[in-house]
Amino acid sequence: MFQQADMFSAETPHPMSRRRDPETSRIAAERLWASGALNEQQKAVLEAARMCPGGTAVEIAQRGRIDRYAVSRRLPELQRKGQVRRGPPRNCSVSGRPQCTWRTA
Repeated sequence: MFQQADMFSAETPHPMSRRRDPETSRIAAERLWASGALNEQQKAVLEAARMCPGGTAVEIAQRGRIDRYAVSRRLPELQRKGQVRRGPPRNCSVSGRPQCTWRTA
């Protein structure tokens, strides 16, 4: 079984699942990291954020044709790496709800 400490590295300094998450979430997080898919998702989200400066996570997802939940997970990771910055909230053009905005650093 995978343990929380397995999900730490120089590339991913923060846990990808919570202690209270089911074991399957920890396994999925480890596989995402180990397979290289995490890195690929981060690259795709960063590129989509470049194409949609000042966009919300939903707008970035739509622009990059990426699952909106993946975008919402990867943006904070990219922020911790210093690759994107959170901006002021505004109403999203897709959802119509207030959301924070994102810009590449």
